[in-house]
Amino acid sequence: MGKTYNINDIALMAGVAKSTVSRYLNGGYVSEKTRLQIENIIRTTGFSPNQTAQNLKSKQRKVVGVVIPRIDSYAVSRTLMGLDDALNAVNMQMLVINCSQSIDREIEALDNLSKQKLAGIVWLASAISKRHHKIINQLESANIPILLLGQTHPTLPYIAYPDFDGAFSLGQYCKSLGHKEIAYLGVEEKDLAVGLNRWLGFKKSFDEADISLTRYFCSFSLQDAYELTKKIINAQSNYTLLLCATDNIALGAYKALSEAKIRIPNDISLTGFGGYDFTQMLHPSLTTIELPFYEAGQIAAFKLRYILLSQDKTIGQTTNKQENDPYLQLKKTFTNSAAALYLSSAEKENISHGCQLDSHQLCTTFTLKKRQSVDISDKKK
Repeated sequence: MGKTYNINDIALMAGVAKSTVSRYLNGGYVSEKTRLQIENIIRTTGFSPNQTAQNLKSKQRKVVGVVIPRIDSYAVSRTLMGLDDALNAVNMQMLVINCSQSIDREIEALDNLSKQKLAGIVWLASAISKRHHKIINQLESANIPILLLGQTHPTLPYIAYPDFDGAFSLGQYCKSLGHKEIAYLGVEEKDLAVGLNRWLGFKKSFDEADISLTRYFCSFSLQDAYELTKKIINAQSNYTLLLCATDNIALGAYKALSEAKIRIPNDISLTGFGGYDFTQMLHPSLTTIELPFYEAGQIAAFKLRYILLSQDKTIGQTTNKQENDPYLQLKKTFTNSAAALYLSSAEKENISHGCQLDSHQLCTTFTLKKRQSVDISDKKK
């Protein structure tokens, strides 16, 4: 029977430290020269690492906790797809926890994750309350990086959507079509991105015009939006346009209008926000702001990897050569990726300098989709 080699033997034969071999086996950074040397020795000796021990170690750097507010959401599912694809490409995995829009469940989930060996956490937060701050401190004490996706924060790194700018752009477009009586169907302001920033963007676009803008509140539920729109219809208002904070809310409104035989856009115009796939399949198709949910998930994976590199104290100790610098390699890969194209104009300026992943605050771009649901509203005088 041939000799059974262990990790100490491999390290001795390669002339490197045991920790270097361990880092190589667990997918960490080693220089190209050392990597090839270790690979050759493993191939020659037939060395096979203890898979159970390797898995236990790899969980610390290869599993990403992902906390989501709800699972039945187009935006969430597209974001998870982008995140999963980008993480899978570097042999990392997601541990997804659905909180069903419950703050209690969300805090419990973050608390549980703080006690596990994770590479980091991507948090698709709806709102960040005072109750969350203790858990955030707990995660930071455990050296588990947190990356917010979809919301902004004064201290945490985040990737946000241009909710204010997108709403302002859509509002300006609708104003140009001659609308004077407008209803806005939105959510509570505790959700800063959807509930507050989108409302402020729409409000600013109409502030200096002779336009009546009435605000209504509902949840993200299609059914709630449907019921709210029926109440608006029964009130026999003179609205020429229904602005909706999300495409899902717009779909609920769409159903209520259709049942009431109110034609879109002949009798009333309707807009959404998000760019969900179904918006272009409706007839007439829905005017909306398209957000890059899938690409935002990919950007989150790149950013989290960058944060992990910044925490790895072994980086920079093995080589001073730029071609082997993992920071530069990651920036180059990201700059050449499709995801980088979906950053806002301010971040695009940074791409040529290769420093966009250095930014604590990243923001995506948006696209105004001018579709049939408002096309002929300017004919209604």
